[in-house]
Amino acid sequence: MNEYMNDLNETVYSYTKLHMFDICPLSYKFNYIDKIERIPPAYFLKGLISHKILEMYGKYRDVDVALSKTIEKYGSFELTMDTFHDIKDYLVESFFKNAKYFEYPIQFDIVDDNNQKRRIYGVIDRIDYDEESGLYEIIDYKYGNTNYTVNNSIQTTLYVLGFFEVFNVDSVKFSYINVKKKNVSSKIFYKNEVNKTYILSLINNIENAV
Repeated sequence: MNEYMNDLNETVYSYTKLHMFDICPLSYKFNYIDKIERIPPAYFLKGLISHKILEMYGKYRDVDVALSKTIEKYGSFELTMDTFHDIKDYLVESFFKNAKYFEYPIQFDIVDDNNQKRRIYGVIDRIDYDEESGLYEIIDYKYGNTNYTVNNSIQTTLYVLGFFEVFNVDSVKFSYINVKKKNVSSKIFYKNEVNKTYILSLINNIENAV
């Protein structure tokens, strides 16, 4: 039993894992314990495609290159072009004015009251830096009909905690940009004001359930 718990304690948690358990523990079991393969729905794939187009355009500032590399990645001309029409208004220089990093990986430990560490891993879609204000901004692209809000978001908490671990700053802005609905939810967070209690409770529930 102790050996199993040691292995369990070294599990790497992500927003996707925690969010899935929060929404439906049975789905978490099917995906991460039973490892049952499933075919992602079309809207999920379109979300991935929109992320890739925006990432590639941000890097190369060329629409044709962004589309060709996305098609190469996902193998779907039809879905890529359909998604492109939903997000084409974002493929302009001004939208990427302050862009500094794309697909930025973060890995850090979250510590509970008993000094137990849990490893967290995630990939931030984009990090901007405004030289005038000296403020970094974490940007997460969303695609769909859901109204995403920064407040009380598991993803927001994880990425802000991780950002403060990696960057020596006192504050950071987090923004959800829904590139289909064309709306934004933003908030500035300050160091030592981010509440990790709910994240730790989710991890604890997962380990107890397993």
